Amino acid sequence: MTTVLVCCCNLQVVYLAFDKIDLEQHPRCEFDSVSIYNGSDESAPSLGKYCTADTVPRRMIKTGQYAFVKFTSDGSVHQGRFSLNFSTPFSGGSSANAMVAAGEALC
Repeated sequence: MTTVLVCCCNLQVVYLAFDKIDLEQHPRCEFDSVSIYNGSDESAPSLGKYCTADTVPRRMIKTGQYAFVKFTSDGSVHQGRFSLNFSTPFSGGSSANAMVAAGEALC
């Protein structure tokens, strides 16, 4: 499991959008997935669990000040990866993907 905390200054929001997602396919994303939470950890409300382009919303995901991103893999099939862009209303944009270090905070 790899986790990333995306945060920004007070009173801002974090916008998230997948550029690419190509993980092990399953109708409920039970094997490999990217889960996004509207808060600073996985106890926050879930914004969704994604594993294929078919499961990703067509528009950006808008969260509050924090977005917690969790990548989970069962390790049985080595399938692609994902690329996730994040930005705030006043920043350009940055990119996060499955290569980040576990527990990293992008603030």
